[in-house]
Amino acid sequence: MKKASRHLLRSLPGHVAFVLSMLVGATAMDTAAFSYFYEGWGQGAVNAAAYMIPPVLVVAACAVATRWPRTGGLACLGGGLAAGLWWLWRQAAAGGLSLVVVQTAVVFFAPFLAIGALFLLEARHRRLLAAEGVLPASGWWRRHHRPVLVVAVPVLAVLLGPARQLPDLLARHDDGRRGVRTIAGNGVTLTWAPQGPGWNQLQPDGTYPSWNAIASYGGDGAGLCGHLDEDGSSLVAAAVRSWRLPTPTEVIGSLTRGGANAGCAWDGRSDHAACARPPDKETPLWAPDQPPIYYLTSEAAGENFVLGVNYTGGITWLRRLPASRGVGYRCVKAATPR
Repeated sequence: MKKASRHLLRSLPGHVAFVLSMLVGATAMDTAAFSYFYEGWGQGAVNAAAYMIPPVLVVAACAVATRWPRTGGLACLGGGLAAGLWWLWRQAAAGGLSLVVVQTAVVFFAPFLAIGALFLLEARHRRLLAAEGVLPASGWWRRHHRPVLVVAVPVLAVLLGPARQLPDLLARHDDGRRGVRTIAGNGVTLTWAPQGPGWNQLQPDGTYPSWNAIASYGGDGAGLCGHLDEDGSSLVAAAVRSWRLPTPTEVIGSLTRGGANAGCAWDGRSDHAACARPPDKETPLWAPDQPPIYYLTSEAAGENFVLGVNYTGGITWLRRLPASRGVGYRCVKAATPR
């Protein structure tokens, strides 16, 4: 009886690691798939791999650890620590390191580190069992059910969650045009800048300009949009002031679905616009093959935040800094009467 109690206590870390492996794997796969569908859809196989390879490695390491706990546990510890430090380094390099960022890193990476430590305790338990002459479980399922479930549960989570968005994504409207567009929206008609300096122009580091960078461009108060030439194709030294950043209401009123206006309106208080039908990341307002899911607007709050609108009609406060791949911009001007 005493030996059975000792075995139960020693085996507890392995049971907890197994359950955590399924939960962390499912969460990682779901989060990555949702992020890919939300931000990265239509940007090629390399981009898809950048989203999906990390969670696949997480699931693989956990599956290995259930079979060979010492090897897998060390892989989880080393991989989790390296990934966490790399992510923090990226945030620091972009000027976005803060207490909130560190807390986010703990939430993201601490569970994976805990899994690694628990599997090392499970490896010790199995060594002691072998020294005591306890034979491994007989039967294929009893010996392999843990790695099978650690892989199957995340796959099932993706099939039941983000994969259900595939029909809408495959039907997303994209007319391929990236030039100047005049959009007659819900109560607003505006001309939107063409692809180039006035619309989601990438910086050398692969991000899009921050709100502060856009607002301070030129040093004369006109901002980047104010320095666009009349046709929006290039920046000029002297401020023209034909173009500007849109207001939240203007972005929301211009959202579309299936090539037609989505009928969205905002009451100025809610965190999501009310729409006649759900809008999507489609032309003519959005470029479906670009990463940004938010557009910056002209409405700022204090020194640190500005209102952003995403392609579903969601409204949120975004930081003015740092630059990001998920937050873009598009300059507008009054539509010329025909």
